[in-house]
Formats: sequence, structure tokens, C-alpha cells
Amino acid sequence: MPVKSIIKKCIKLEKKLSKYKLWGNLVPQKSFYSNLRAVLPNEEWDILRRAVYKKDGYQCVICEAKETQLSAHELWNYDYNNSIQCLDDIISLCKMCHFPGLLDT
Repeated sequence: MPVKSIIKKCIKLEKKLSKYKLWGNLVPQKSFYSNLRAVLPNEEWDILRRAVYKKDGYQCVICEAKETQLSAHELWNYDYNNSIQCLDDIISLCKMCHFPGLLDT
């Protein structure tokens, strides 16, 4: 299948899925395991993730669970046509809501 056709299918599918509160990004393979936690020193990542938890009221932004272990989840925007990846936001997710978004397919 030609690359342009694959890109069009990815864009169409993301638009369809984005209306749901919980959905997995179609992450380009080149971006697998590429995240802020991997590039920031541990101390800086800890400061950033704690600021995210505070911003979100120390609760999961999807199910609104409180008093649970949270993860800072990065929301990326992918421009498939130009191979550009931009960070849109970082949100707090509980373990149950975070796991489905990380499934490799």
C-alpha cells in the first residue's frame, strides 16, 4: 500500500476516534518509546509530573478517580504528511485508564 494512502487512512481513523474520551493514539513507529520521561533528567521529570497532577486536581482526567496512583500521560499531535510530532498536553491518568492507551498493535 502506498505511503500516502496509509497516511490518509491514519488521519481519517484518528478523526473518527478522537470524539471518544479514551482512545489510543496512532503513534508512528519512529516515535515508539520517544517521550519526555526518556529525555529529561529524573529530577526535572518528577517536577513536571507533579505539576501535572496538581493542575488536574490530583485525579484522573478520564474517570475522575481520586486517591489512586497517577501517571503523567503525554498527548501528542502527529502531522503524518510532514513527519512532525508536537506535544499538545500532559494529563493525569490512573492505572486503569492509562493502560489501554499504551497497547502496542
